[in-house]
Amino acid sequence: TANSVKVLINFVDTCFALPVFIAQGNVVWAPALTLAAGVMAGGWFGAKLAVKGGEQLVRVFMVGAALYLAGRLIGVW
Repeated sequence: TANSVKVLINFVDTCFALPVFIAQGNVVWAPALTLAAGVMAGGWFGAKLAVKGGEQLVRVFMVGAALYLAGRLIGVW
């Protein structure tokens, strides 16, 4: 699928870019590792919830996220 191709391209790109940033000393490790842990946990829990809750649960989360972001963009909060 298109998503798997996107993920593969992102992975290959990261494999080339990350050593360059590490070699140049441009990685701030504490926030980077915190972000990596959050992304992994979010992906794992999100996949579990999507499988368990189905399309309706995913739709509720997507609409909620879109409304929140729209509110942030127009300055509601």
